Formats: sequence, structure tokens, C-alpha cells
Amino acid sequence: MNIITWNINGIRSITQPLQEVLNSLDADIICLQETKVTKDLDEALAIVDGYTSFFSFSQARNGYSGVATFCKTGVTPIRAESGLSDVSATQFSSISDTTVGCYGDLSDFTREELQLLDREGRSVVTEHKIRLQEREEKLVIINVYCPRADPERKDRAVFKLRFYQLLEKRAKALLDSGRHVIIVGDVNTSHKKIDHCDPDEDKVFFANPGRRWLDQFLCESLAPPMKPIDSDDELEEPGYRDTDHKFIDMFRFFHPTQEGAFTCWRTDTGARQTNYGTRIDYVIASRPLAATAFSGCVVLQHVRGSDHCPVKATLSCQFLAASRPPDLCSKYAFVGKQPKLLTYLSGHGDKASKSIAVGEQIELKGCDSKSLQTVLKKNEQSQSKRRKLGAEVKQSTMMSFFKKQPIKIDGPRANGCPRSVSPVTASSDSGASLNSTMPVTSSQETISSSQEATDSDPQNPETASSDVTHTELIAAVNAGLPSNCNSTKVQWKNILTGPPPTPLCKGHREPCVLRTVKKNRRQSQQTILRL
Repeated sequence: MNIITWNINGIRSITQPLQEVLNSLDADIICLQETKVTKDLDEALAIVDGYTSFFSFSQARNGYSGVATFCKTGVTPIRAESGLSDVSATQFSSISDTTVGCYGDLSDFTREELQLLDREGRSVVTEHKIRLQEREEKLVIINVYCPRADPERKDRAVFKLRFYQLLEKRAKALLDSGRHVIIVGDVNTSHKKIDHCDPDEDKVFFANPGRRWLDQFLCESLAPPMKPIDSDDELEEPGYRDTDHKFIDMFRFFHPTQEGAFTCWRTDTGARQTNYGTRIDYVIASRPLAATAFSGCVVLQHVRGSDHCPVKATLSCQFLAASRPPDLCSKYAFVGKQPKLLTYLSGHGDKASKSIAVGEQIELKGCDSKSLQTVLKKNEQSQSKRRKLGAEVKQSTMMSFFKKQPIKIDGPRANGCPRSVSPVTASSDSGASLNSTMPVTSSQETISSSQEATDSDPQNPETASSDVTHTELIAAVNAGLPSNCNSTKVQWKNILTGPPPTPLCKGHREPCVLRTVKKNRRQSQQTILRL
């Protein structure tokens, strides 16, 4: 199983489709930092086929910070939450079964301070079931984007240290609960001088508060000080337990002397071309897990697309997927919302996941698999009916709007039927010359029978309302469909009728004279009728 961490420097800046980028990374869990998106996230970025995603957004300002964790369907977590403290958990997750919990002793922080530390959307915590050495255990992955200490703002330096302390308390509290812990992300501090392209003198370099925190948080030895466990404790088996809860920098564990393994470069100076950067992106694991589950960790400097490069770690354990994603999953944010115009224009696939039609979306939250399959089956049946109906009734073509309609005459009825004559139409398939003899004869018979039935009563008001005579109707049919034209020519004549006839002068009843006025200034012309 592979885990990747990558500071993407804006998820919207990706030029390729997100699914192609995720698949190219070849990882089961992909943790992104600095997504720079808010809650108005596009559905195309939040919902990726084959993945479940979990986002944390900045509430401080738009287009700032933010992290996201994408898990393949086969490694769907059992719990997930945004933030490191219980303040964020109670704000974003109302159901306690879906939160990870275990926050530790937060008495050193005020409630206002915890809100400030979590409101910038810098962490997503997911809990997974794994099978390690034939035993089912729990693994918590903390995806973090630690703050940067602005040298011109002392308050941000304090903010960064307090964020480190909160992260440490949460990680050790999870270890105390019996879970394994992996911390991935942009820590924004290079630990050793080998991790920096231009380190300061030792006295200045190691006096950095961020490095001093990493010194006491990380260790290089896999042999921790062990404390005997009381055999009388019913919750613990007799043995030894790690007491100091140290963590291992997995890249330096596998590559302790590799130089130039930088993960971040300045873009304004083109420093990546000369590999003049720092290593500030980490995969950090709890000591028992590092000794038993990890088989490698590498820096992927060849992957472009950001001012950072990904870091990839490989584990030998097996992940067990949850049957239903936690409430923080991004797909729940789009269920029941008004569909966008794009959904009406996109093609419909045959997969069952796409069988829920627009306007028939259901609330998946809290829905078990049996009821979900029932709904999907009903929607599939309704769509099959629509497809069958669409096959029976063919869609009209554009030319059907220009075909001549039957000519109906408002007048007396013969044998209870209205008098109507259908114009002669040419077959578009044959392309042969029109034969107007038989249609006209049929029209004459229809009109003659109707005319004989009504001529006996000249005072009939229905007869008086008809102003179309037999001769005029036959002339209209013959004029509309000349016998010496083919079908294509007739259709174009019906569409392009030509300019309207010149109107008559109201006073003299003579045709008006057509005049065209050209205006050079506006490069336009105007046509008028002069009386």
C-alpha cells in the first residue's frame, strides 16, 4: 500500500483532469496540502470516480490554506474529521460515531485559541482498519499543512509553535488509545542541515524554535524505552509498552545520508533547475508502526505541477475498507442540491453509479446498502422505460418544421367531416419529379363532394364564412408544388420564399419605388420605399 503527501499549491491550478493526476501518482491514499479552496468547491474536484475525498477549508479567508485527503474505494476510512481539536469536531460532525476522537489534555489551550488554530483548515484526520501481522488494528493518518513563520510577524511565529504543540498532543493521545499514527504533510521546517541547501551556522540553525520542537518530537532509534505492563490489568496483555511516544522521520530512516533530497523550491528564482531548495515535506510514523509496516520512502522530484514535489511511502500492511464513508466525505455535500446546467448536457453512462437521474437524487447519508440498491434498481428501470419510449418515438428533424401542413377550410361539413386538402409533398428519398395529377384529382373529388353538399343552401352562415373557392385551391396547390421541379428544389422554395412584394401607394395605388441610402460614416446602408 502506498501513501503520498504533496503540497499542490492550489488544486485549481492543475491543468490535467484531477482523476488523471491522482491515478498517475499510483497511491492508495493521497494527502494534498494548500488546496486554496473554500466550501463552494466544484463537484468535479470534490467527487472523483474511484476515490472518497475529505476536505478541510479555511474559514479565515478565501483561497488560503486548506488540505484534502483522497482515499481509493478499497481503503475508505471508518472515521474522519477536520481539525486537531474537539472544537472543530463538534462544529463539522454532529454524529460522534464518525469522529476519530482522542484529543488529549487541552487544558493548556483556551477555547478561543483552539478555534483560531483550527479555523484555517490545516488538518484532516482519517481512521482506517488495517491487518498487520495477522491482526486487525487501527491506523490514524493526520494530513497537516503547518503554518509558516513570517519573520515580519511575531504573532505568526507563536501561532506556528502552538500548532506544533496541538499536533503533538493529538498524536500522542491517539497512541495512548492503542492506535497507530502516521503524520504526513508540509511541516514548513527543515530538520537537519542536510535538509537545507544553505544552512546557517550551527548556533543559529539549531536555535530555530521549529527545529527544536522536531528534535524532541522525532527520534532515530527503533528501540524505545519500554515499561513493563502489569499482568493484572485486564485490558492489557503482559509485556512491554512504549512510554515516550516518539516518531520516526521515514525518509531519513531509509536514507540517512542522502543529500539534495529537497521537496520545496522557490519559483521566482528558478531554484528547482539547480535543486536549490529545502526538505520540509514529511512522512512521520509512530515507532512501533515504523518498525513493522514500512518498506520504503522516496522523494518524487520528477513530478511537476507545484513548487513542492510529492513524498511517497510504502507499507506492507493491508487496509480494510469501510462499508460506508464517514460524514465528512465530500460527496454528501452535493446530494440533494440543485443540478447544474452541465448535468443536462453530459452523456449518460450505463454504470449503476450514474443511474440516479437528475431530480431523483436521494439523501445517501444514513442510507444502508440494501435500501440504496433498491433505489438504484428503481431508477435503472425508469431509465430503461425512457430509452424504450425514445426508441419508439423518433426525434423530429429540423426540416419537419418547414413542411407544408394540411390546408383546412372553415366551412360546412360533408358527412360530419371537415373539408380539408393536404398539399402534395415530394418524397425526399426518391428525388424523382413530382406527379401532381393523382393528388390534385383527389383534392378535386374532396372539394366537389363538399361543394355539392353546401351549394343547395346559399344562406348557410358556415358557407358564407368560406372564402376559398375550388379554382383558387387547385391553383394554390399547383403553384406551391410545380411539376417540373425535383424534391430538393421544392423544399428550398418552401423555406426561402424571397422578398415580400412591393407595397402600393396609399394615395395613387401605384407600386412604391425602392431606394437605398448609403452612409459612409457608419459603413452601413438603409433601404427605404419612396412613394
